Amino acid sequence: EIEDVIRVDPNEFGIPLYDALECKVNRGYCNKILPGTGLCVSLWDWKSKQEDRLMHGDGASYTRVVFSLLVFSPEIGSILAGKILASDQNGIRISLDCFTHIYVSPTDLPQPSRFDEKERVWVWTYAENDLFMDIGEIARVRIKNVKYIEENTPIIPEAPLIDPPLVVFASMDEEGLGCSIWWEPS
Repeated sequence: EIEDVIRVDPNEFGIPLYDALECKVNRGYCNKILPGTGLCVSLWDWKSKQEDRLMHGDGASYTRVVFSLLVFSPEIGSILAGKILASDQNGIRISLDCFTHIYVSPTDLPQPSRFDEKERVWVWTYAENDLFMDIGEIARVRIKNVKYIEENTPIIPEAPLIDPPLVVFASMDEEGLGCSIWWEPS
Protein backbone atom coordinates (compact mmCIF):
# COMPACT_ATOMS: atom_id res chain seq x y z
CA GLU A 1 0.00 0.00 0.00
CA ILE A 2 1.12 3.51 -0.81
CA GLU A 3 -0.09 6.75 0.69
CA ASP A 4 0.26 9.92 -1.35
CA VAL A 5 -1.27 13.35 -1.82
CA ILE A 6 -2.46 13.78 -5.40
CA ARG A 7 -2.80 17.21 -6.99
CA VAL A 8 -5.67 17.70 -9.47
CA ASP A 9 -5.43 20.86 -11.58
CA PRO A 10 -8.50 23.10 -11.92
CA ASN A 11 -8.75 22.31 -15.66
CA GLU A 12 -9.32 18.65 -14.67
CA PHE A 13 -12.28 19.35 -12.37
CA GLY A 14 -14.72 18.29 -15.13
CA ILE A 15 -13.28 14.76 -15.08
CA PRO A 16 -14.75 12.32 -12.51
CA LEU A 17 -12.46 12.54 -9.47
CA TYR A 18 -11.38 8.88 -9.36
CA ASP A 19 -10.54 8.98 -13.09
CA ALA A 20 -8.37 12.08 -12.57
CA LEU A 21 -6.69 10.49 -9.52
CA GLU A 22 -6.08 7.23 -11.40
CA CYS A 23 -4.47 9.11 -14.29
CA LYS A 24 -2.19 11.00 -11.86
CA VAL A 25 -1.21 7.82 -9.97
CA ASN A 26 -0.42 5.95 -13.21
CA ARG A 27 1.55 8.91 -14.57
CA GLY A 28 3.52 9.24 -11.34
CA TYR A 29 4.24 5.60 -10.55
CA CYS A 30 4.00 3.44 -13.69
CA ASN A 31 7.25 2.35 -15.33
CA LYS A 32 9.09 3.32 -12.17
CA ILE A 33 10.84 1.10 -9.66
CA LEU A 34 9.79 0.84 -6.03
CA PRO A 35 13.18 -0.12 -4.53
CA GLY A 36 13.19 -3.68 -3.25
CA THR A 37 9.66 -4.24 -4.57
CA GLY A 38 9.70 -4.13 -8.36
CA LEU A 39 8.51 -2.32 -11.45
CA CYS A 40 5.16 -0.54 -11.10
CA VAL A 41 2.76 -1.52 -13.88
CA SER A 42 -0.51 0.22 -12.95
CA LEU A 43 -2.91 1.22 -10.20
CA TRP A 44 -4.53 -1.91 -8.74
CA ASP A 45 -7.13 -0.56 -6.33
CA TRP A 46 -8.04 2.22 -3.93
CA LYS A 47 -7.86 1.60 -0.17
CA SER A 48 -8.99 5.00 1.10
CA LYS A 49 -9.49 8.63 0.13
CA GLN A 50 -9.67 11.63 2.40
CA GLU A 51 -11.59 14.82 1.73
CA ASP A 52 -10.21 17.04 -1.04
CA ARG A 53 -8.49 20.26 0.01
CA LEU A 54 -8.04 23.46 -1.96
CA MET A 55 -4.89 25.47 -1.33
CA HIS A 56 -5.14 29.25 -1.09
CA GLY A 57 -3.82 30.94 -4.24
CA ASP A 58 -3.32 27.63 -6.10
CA GLY A 59 -6.82 26.62 -7.17
CA ALA A 60 -5.87 22.94 -7.43
CA SER A 61 -7.40 20.19 -5.34
CA TYR A 62 -5.18 18.01 -3.12
CA THR A 63 -6.43 14.57 -2.11
CA ARG A 64 -4.72 12.20 0.33
CA VAL A 65 -5.20 8.64 -0.97
CA VAL A 66 -4.03 5.14 -0.08
CA PHE A 67 -3.80 2.67 -2.96
CA SER A 68 -2.21 -0.56 -4.18
CA LEU A 69 -0.17 -0.95 -7.34
CA LEU A 70 0.28 -3.88 -9.68
CA VAL A 71 4.03 -4.54 -9.56
CA PHE A 72 6.33 -6.73 -11.69
CA SER A 73 8.58 -8.44 -9.17
CA PRO A 74 10.29 -11.50 -10.63
CA GLU A 75 11.20 -14.24 -8.17
CA ILE A 76 14.45 -16.15 -8.39
CA GLY A 77 13.77 -19.58 -9.88
CA SER A 78 10.58 -18.55 -11.69
CA ILE A 79 10.23 -19.10 -15.44
CA LEU A 80 9.23 -16.27 -17.77
CA ALA A 81 8.51 -16.25 -21.50
CA GLY A 82 9.54 -13.22 -23.55
CA LYS A 83 10.86 -12.21 -26.95
CA ILE A 84 14.53 -12.14 -27.84
CA LEU A 85 15.16 -8.40 -28.17
CA ALA A 86 18.90 -8.26 -28.90
CA SER A 87 21.90 -10.50 -29.28
CA ASP A 88 25.64 -9.85 -29.18
CA GLN A 89 28.87 -11.48 -27.95
CA ASN A 90 27.87 -10.66 -24.35
CA GLY A 91 24.67 -12.72 -24.54
CA ILE A 92 20.96 -12.25 -25.20
CA ARG A 93 18.50 -9.61 -24.02
CA ILE A 94 14.87 -10.64 -23.46
CA SER A 95 11.78 -8.39 -23.54
CA LEU A 96 8.45 -8.87 -21.78
CA ASP A 97 7.03 -5.80 -23.60
CA CYS A 98 6.55 -3.98 -20.27
CA PHE A 99 10.15 -4.77 -19.21
CA THR A 100 13.22 -5.08 -21.42
CA HIS A 101 16.14 -5.64 -19.06
CA ILE A 102 16.42 -9.43 -18.82
CA TYR A 103 19.91 -10.62 -19.69
CA VAL A 104 21.19 -14.13 -20.47
CA SER A 105 25.00 -14.44 -20.47
CA PRO A 106 26.81 -16.81 -22.87
CA THR A 107 27.53 -19.22 -19.99
CA ASP A 108 23.79 -19.40 -19.23
CA LEU A 109 22.80 -20.38 -22.78
CA PRO A 110 22.28 -24.02 -23.81
CA GLN A 111 25.66 -25.64 -24.32
CA PRO A 112 27.38 -25.76 -26.70
CA SER A 113 26.37 -22.36 -28.05
CA ARG A 114 28.29 -19.92 -30.21
CA PHE A 115 27.72 -16.40 -31.47
CA ASP A 116 27.31 -16.24 -35.25
CA GLU A 117 28.95 -12.93 -36.28
CA LYS A 118 27.38 -12.99 -39.75
CA GLU A 119 23.78 -13.57 -38.55
CA ARG A 120 24.33 -11.63 -35.27
CA VAL A 121 22.51 -14.33 -33.26
CA TRP A 122 23.41 -17.11 -30.86
CA VAL A 123 23.29 -20.68 -32.17
CA TRP A 124 22.89 -23.84 -30.08
CA THR A 125 24.31 -26.99 -31.62
CA TYR A 126 22.10 -29.91 -30.60
CA ALA A 127 22.43 -33.42 -32.07
CA GLU A 128 24.51 -31.97 -34.93
CA ASN A 129 21.76 -29.44 -35.77
CA ASP A 130 22.16 -25.68 -35.49
CA LEU A 131 19.24 -24.11 -33.62
CA PHE A 132 19.21 -20.32 -34.05
CA MET A 133 18.08 -17.94 -31.31
CA ASP A 134 16.61 -15.33 -33.67
CA ILE A 135 15.54 -11.82 -32.72
CA GLY A 136 11.78 -11.77 -32.07
CA GLU A 137 11.65 -15.48 -31.19
CA ILE A 138 9.73 -16.40 -28.01
CA ALA A 139 12.10 -17.81 -25.38
CA ARG A 140 11.59 -19.21 -21.89
CA VAL A 141 14.13 -18.28 -19.20
CA ARG A 142 14.63 -19.09 -15.52
CA ILE A 143 15.34 -16.12 -13.25
CA LYS A 144 18.77 -16.42 -11.60
CA ASN A 145 19.21 -13.01 -10.02
CA VAL A 146 17.38 -9.71 -9.64
CA LYS A 147 19.34 -6.49 -9.07
CA TYR A 148 17.90 -3.19 -7.96
CA ILE A 149 20.42 -0.54 -8.92
CA GLU A 150 21.04 2.67 -7.04
CA GLU A 151 21.61 5.78 -9.13
CA ASN A 152 25.15 6.20 -10.50
CA THR A 153 26.05 2.56 -9.84
CA PRO A 154 26.95 0.93 -13.18
CA ILE A 155 26.25 -2.80 -13.14
CA ILE A 156 26.45 -3.71 -16.83
CA PRO A 157 29.64 -2.28 -18.37
CA GLU A 158 28.31 -2.72 -21.94
CA ALA A 159 24.99 -1.00 -21.16
CA PRO A 160 24.14 2.56 -22.16
CA LEU A 161 25.35 5.35 -19.89
CA ILE A 162 22.13 5.29 -17.86
CA ASP A 163 21.61 1.87 -16.30
CA PRO A 164 18.05 0.69 -15.68
CA PRO A 165 16.96 0.69 -12.01
CA LEU A 166 16.04 -3.03 -12.22
CA VAL A 167 18.00 -5.73 -14.04
CA VAL A 168 17.11 -9.42 -14.22
CA PHE A 169 19.70 -12.09 -14.99
CA ALA A 170 18.36 -15.35 -16.37
CA SER A 171 19.36 -18.75 -17.73
CA MET A 172 18.30 -20.81 -20.75
CA ASP A 173 20.56 -23.79 -19.97
CA GLU A 174 17.91 -26.33 -18.93
CA GLU A 175 15.58 -28.66 -20.78
CA GLY A 176 12.39 -26.82 -21.74
CA LEU A 177 14.07 -23.41 -21.65
CA GLY A 178 15.25 -21.38 -24.63
CA CYS A 179 13.30 -20.82 -27.82
CA SER A 180 9.81 -22.26 -27.38
CA ILE A 181 9.76 -23.53 -30.98
CA TRP A 182 12.48 -26.04 -30.01
CA TRP A 183 10.12 -27.79 -27.63
CA GLU A 184 6.97 -27.90 -29.77
CA PRO A 185 5.90 -31.32 -31.06
CA SER A 186 6.97 -31.86 -34.68
